[in-house]
Amino acid sequence: MGPPQKAGLSDKTLHFIAFGVLAWLCWRALRELRRDAPVWLPLLGGFSASVLCGGLLELWQGLLSYRSCEFLDWVADALGALLAVILTGVIWMFSRVRPTAP
Repeated sequence: MGPPQKAGLSDKTLHFIAFGVLAWLCWRALRELRRDAPVWLPLLGGFSASVLCGGLLELWQGLLSYRSCEFLDWVADALGALLAVILTGVIWMFSRVRPTAP
């Protein structure tokens, strides 16, 4: 039995949002720790940390008698993290583009 549904959002949607936010937060933390690193490295780290955390949480839930381990929950976690890092990378690139002076 999972948590009660809020505002009609499905369990998979909540996983998608939560792990997308987690990936973004991990990117922010890694970006602050290594400002000299290329932007793709913290993005990859944020994605990896979020997907790993989601997978480990699903495996842990499988060990509990009152929870279940669902592969599709982990897929939703990974897709949310992927969308978050793609959007973050695109926004970061476009925010760094400076027009050249004539």
